[in-house]
Amino acid sequence: MSPSTSPPTCRIHYPPHFKSLLSKINPNLTNGIHSEEMLELTKEALEYNMSNYSLWAYRRDILKELIFGLNNGQDGDSQNPKCQHLLKDEIQWLAEVVEENPKNYQVWFHRQQLLAWQKDASAEMDFINAMLDQDSKNYHAWQHRQWVVSHFKLWESELDDCDRLLQEDVRNNSAWNHRFFVLKHTSQMDLKTREREIAYAFEKIHVTPSNEAAWNYALGVAKYNITEDASTAATLLAFLQEKTEQLLERSPFNVFGCSTLLYIMEHKTPLQMEHLNKANDLCDTLISSDSIRKSYWTFRKEQILDWKKKLTEMA
Repeated sequence: MSPSTSPPTCRIHYPPHFKSLLSKINPNLTNGIHSEEMLELTKEALEYNMSNYSLWAYRRDILKELIFGLNNGQDGDSQNPKCQHLLKDEIQWLAEVVEENPKNYQVWFHRQQLLAWQKDASAEMDFINAMLDQDSKNYHAWQHRQWVVSHFKLWESELDDCDRLLQEDVRNNSAWNHRFFVLKHTSQMDLKTREREIAYAFEKIHVTPSNEAAWNYALGVAKYNITEDASTAATLLAFLQEKTEQLLERSPFNVFGCSTLLYIMEHKTPLQMEHLNKANDLCDTLISSDSIRKSYWTFRKEQILDWKKKLTEMA
């Protein structure tokens, strides 16, 4: 936003009023002036360009000085009515901005800062759910949700909310990802918990067998920290194998089931020839069933044949 001494390579044709606003804002920004007048001018200027990082950063600096100044240097949770009024108005205005710019990083980051200052997110989950009702796979809304539940420790109903969203759309990869995120932060990821979650995923898989998100979740839960606890990993992979083979009895050419079982066969301990033979057969099925990734599965088959050769030489 600061004027440059060299001519621009490509001059941006700003609207005259926007240029006028910047001409008033720039000197104040440079001189560190944080006033309510500048707060209003930045708001007006942002109406022209909601992605302008410098305007948002300056606006936060203004708000921070006004709020912290009213709090005598404290941390943003004063009962000072004017302080609360500033925060409340900004959060309310920002809700309208987010609804109009739901995939703008700057507005979501700004909202996080306001909530951190306010130290209260009691109404935020309703706002996030409303945004996800508009677009259930909005990455920015999910990222914001993870920040809110982590920062304010609002974990209690998150698994239930994930279940609700997955009932609405079982293919919602964002909801599956968030469920895993919540699980890692609210449980010890012990054997019982992870078996429960694998079973949960397979309840969904039996409804939609080609749902890659649910397959990824089941495998992700099974192989979490796989190198740190060999005994638990073996038990979980065996449980996953049982569930997968039951599904493949019904749908033997299910690509995600075959690829999951292939992973399990490759990670058997100790790895034996019968496991590699099964893996080889699975590659053949995938080569014929998954034409888009035929070359990849051919490559995997070549790897397995190489492992079989080495295993034979070691015998």
